[in-house]
Amino acid sequence: MEAAVGEVILRVKEDFVPELQSQFGDDLKALILYGSAAGGPFIKGVSDVNLLVLSGSAHPDGIVALGKNASTVIKKLRLSLHFLTLDEFFNSSDVFPMEYLDIVQHHELILGEDPVAQLSLHRDNLRHQVEERLRGSVNALRQALLASRGKSKLITELLSDWFGSQTALFRGALRLIEAPEIPTDSRALVQAVAESFGLNPDGIHSLIDLRENGKDKDPVVAAVETLGFLTALVRKIDSMDSFGKKEES
Repeated sequence: MEAAVGEVILRVKEDFVPELQSQFGDDLKALILYGSAAGGPFIKGVSDVNLLVLSGSAHPDGIVALGKNASTVIKKLRLSLHFLTLDEFFNSSDVFPMEYLDIVQHHELILGEDPVAQLSLHRDNLRHQVEERLRGSVNALRQALLASRGKSKLITELLSDWFGSQTALFRGALRLIEAPEIPTDSRALVQAVAESFGLNPDGIHSLIDLRENGKDKDPVVAAVETLGFLTALVRKIDSMDSFGKKEES
């Protein structure tokens, strides 16, 4: 994996950065790699390469030109680009603490000066975001079960797409309780959440098996058990105060 990530970073520096600099000029303040390529189960050709582009001011014309002139390399390297001004980056830390904590834990500065250490992140904002996203995930999974009409193949496809967005939520939940370690492997991450919150992880482990191997437990049963896991986790998160401790009844 390290060799694959190193190759991608090299390609970004050689093939993408010059075009980015030509559009943003000296106002380009930083280019930051985050996500699985910066620390996680990165799969070359499958995983997206997440890049945060930070500038002093907004560059809508430059973004348009970049999309036109660098479309081939963006597609080839599977670049997922996120554009923010430095002010937007700092001022949105209270809205996206879950994502920002992921960046704090795993990121690589490709260009410019690293502003990550200057972020101000608060646990109460994290709890609110984790709970809100979890409730959204519960609703999305219920809708997926409805849309599947009980068809195993359809629900397997729905679950496979859905699960990828859940790992950030699980990391956020572990950070709420100040877990000493945040696993990058999906199975270990689910197990850590289950042990930390006293939950049964069998359903989600079955879901991971379905996603990786397309076998084992019936997908409808796995979905129902996963839904039980999530709803129980929502209750646990909801019972916490802003500091990640259970409120006294």
